[in-house]
Amino acid sequence: MTVSANLQVRPATAADACQFVDLMNMHYARRKTPAYFHWQYMQPFEPTVLMCAFDGEQMCGMFGLKDRRLDNGLRVGQAIDMLIAPTWRRRGLFSTLAGQAIEFFDGSFDLLCVFANPAGRDAVKSLGWRHAGTIRNLYLDGTGPVHGDVLADRLEQHLRRRFERTHEYRQWRFRKHPDYLYAALESEGSVAWAKIFIDPVTHRKYGDIVDILNPSDSPGTLRNSLFSACEELLAQGVKGITTWGMPGTVIRSAAESIGFQETNQERHFCVKVLDPALQHLTDLAHWDLVQADTEIY
Repeated sequence: MTVSANLQVRPATAADACQFVDLMNMHYARRKTPAYFHWQYMQPFEPTVLMCAFDGEQMCGMFGLKDRRLDNGLRVGQAIDMLIAPTWRRRGLFSTLAGQAIEFFDGSFDLLCVFANPAGRDAVKSLGWRHAGTIRNLYLDGTGPVHGDVLADRLEQHLRRRFERTHEYRQWRFRKHPDYLYAALESEGSVAWAKIFIDPVTHRKYGDIVDILNPSDSPGTLRNSLFSACEELLAQGVKGITTWGMPGTVIRSAAESIGFQETNQERHFCVKVLDPALQHLTDLAHWDLVQADTEIY
């Protein structure tokens, strides 16, 4: 089956907020709000588009795309909020929305990426994207952090790419987020950005440490910042804490040294490189990513 000739595809406008929320919340436990829609798409920090499909007046599909930069200046199209209504799946609509979202930015990206669930992973792989790797949450239970050393011999020395996260970006990402309240937990010159939330499935209170700014680049300072942030969150009654740490990185070793363990809760990082010289970035081992890089934390 193919996309109907009567289907309308266009960028979202402010008037589409309610239909966006209705379609998203019909399929996901993590609720989206009109305020999120306006923050993410009408008042974004980076140029962002939500390409939408309408069957008559009814929204039936969406594909968000952010124009981001890596720490070395590479231009990345990060896909977010990908969803096709069940009756429109396997009809070519996902490919149409993705293509038009990319064309909205003149197709001038160095690479594309997404932090996908299993369905999203399979959808982008059908468009030629590659599964770079699986990112599993690290979890610390309510017994609290323990003392331990960052094990330098576990660290991989090759260069890893990060998303650019400037002070201005963090102000938009954390201070202006409409749905979550983030706290900047300071320790020894480092800052851990964290939030407390109620899990929509278990209804228990948890903490996420979504980003750490460590100007000194000292493994010990990073570990102490993470330790201090965990203690502050546990003092506020959370049942457990999650964070990310790519294998072989300082943050991973620091997290493991204080008791974090890998879980089965995961996202799939998928990449399509548009410059042949960037093939190494189709391997998660060349990335240093944090929860705040995604739209769901």
